[in-house]
Amino acid sequence: MDVITKDWSSSKYLKLWLNVSICVPTFLVVETLAAFKWPFMTILTVVLAGSAVMGVLCGIMGVLGRRTQKNFVTLISDVFGKKFSKFFYVLRGLDCAGWYGINIAAATQLIVNLITVVTGVKVSNPIFIGIFLVLLVGNAVIAQSSGGLQRLLTITLCVLIPGIVIILFQMGGRVFANANFFVNSQGLVFRDVIGNICVVAAYWNGFALNMFDFGRNAKSDKSAFGVIVWGSFRDGAMTVIAAIFAIQSFMTTGSYNWNLSHSLLHVSSSVPIHILVVVVFLMFMISTNSVANYYPAIQCLKAIMTKSRNSINMAIFLVISSAITPFFLSSSTSQLAYYWINLCGTVLAPLLAVLICYIILAKYHTVNADQYKWIYIVWTSAYIGIELVTLSILSYLWIIAIIGIFSTVTILHRLGQHAQKTNLVDGDL
Repeated sequence: MDVITKDWSSSKYLKLWLNVSICVPTFLVVETLAAFKWPFMTILTVVLAGSAVMGVLCGIMGVLGRRTQKNFVTLISDVFGKKFSKFFYVLRGLDCAGWYGINIAAATQLIVNLITVVTGVKVSNPIFIGIFLVLLVGNAVIAQSSGGLQRLLTITLCVLIPGIVIILFQMGGRVFANANFFVNSQGLVFRDVIGNICVVAAYWNGFALNMFDFGRNAKSDKSAFGVIVWGSFRDGAMTVIAAIFAIQSFMTTGSYNWNLSHSLLHVSSSVPIHILVVVVFLMFMISTNSVANYYPAIQCLKAIMTKSRNSINMAIFLVISSAITPFFLSSSTSQLAYYWINLCGTVLAPLLAVLICYIILAKYHTVNADQYKWIYIVWTSAYIGIELVTLSILSYLWIIAIIGIFSTVTILHRLGQHAQKTNLVDGDL
C-alpha cells in the first residue's frame, strides 16, 4: 500500500472514497432495516450517522499516521511485539479475504443474472466458477498498479455520474412513493437505532486501519484529517443512492434479499439499465477490493512471511479468499459466515483505540506493552463473551469497548505519571 499510494494527491483520495461508497455492507444494513419496515428517513439517517462516526475516527488516525509516519503493521509490532502481533495480522488477513470473496461473489452473481435476463438461459455451475475465478484473479492484477487503479477510478466516476442520473430518472418518484409505506411502521426503540448506527460503522473497522497509511502522505494535519473525513461524508452522500436502490428492490420483490445482485437487478426492468448497473458495480467492486481488502491482506502476509515474493503472497490470499467464499453462497452456512466476518471486524475495532492511545502517550512512557495487551484482551473478551452468551451480534458493544479502553488507559497513564513524580522526588531526596 505504501508504494501504491505514495504519490497520491487529495483529488485521487476523493475519487477513491466515492468509488468505495456503494458496497455490500451498505445494502446489507439497508435491506435488513427495510425488512423490519423502518421509516425511510430513519434508514438514511442511520447509514449517514454510522459513516460520520467512522469518518471522525478515520480522520484522527490519518493525522496520527502523518505524525508517526508508521503504518498498521509497524504500529502493531511496536505496541504488542513481533510474536503477539502476528495474531492481528492473521485476523485482519482473514477478515479481508472474506470481504474480498463476498464482493467477487456478488459481482459474479450480477453477471450470471444479467446473462440469464438477456438470454433466458440459466448459467451452469462451471461457467459460474469460471467467471468467479476470472474476477478473483483480475481484481488482484489491477490492484498491483497505482496507474491502473487510478485510471479505473476515473473511468468509474465518468460512468457513474450520468449513470446514476439515468437510473434515478428512469425510476422516477416510485421509490419515494413506495418508501411512504414505511412511515406507518411500528415505533422504534432508541437502542435499536443506536445499535444499527454502530453496525454501519463496524463494517468499516478493518478499512479504518488503512488510514494510518493514507495519512502518512498528507502535507499537514489539516489535510490528513480533512481528506479522510470529507471523503467519508461524500461516501455518506453516495449511500443515499445505495439506500434508494435497496429499498426500491425490497418494495419490488416484497422480500428481503441478502444477495446484493438481486437488489441491483430489481432496480429496473430495462436491460440497458441492468447492463449499466453491472458495469458500475464491477468498477466499484474492484476499487473497494483493491484498497479495503487486497492491499491490507498483502501487507499482513509480508509481515508474517518476510522473505516471500509478491506473487506468492497474492496466490496465498486468493486461495484463502476462494476457500472462504462458498460459506457465504450457501443458504445453510451464510448466516454463520456473516456472523464470523462481523466478529472479525468487531474484534479489530478495539484495536483502533489501543493504537490511538499508544501513539498519543508513547512519549510519556507511562503505559507499557504488556498493559496495552491485557487492556485489549480484557475488554475484547468481555464483549465477545456477552455476544456468545446471548447468541447475538450486539454491535454497539464495540463502541463500549473502545470507551472502556480509553478510560482504562487514561487511568493507567495518570497512575504512571504519579509514579514518575514520586520516583523523581525520592531521587532528589
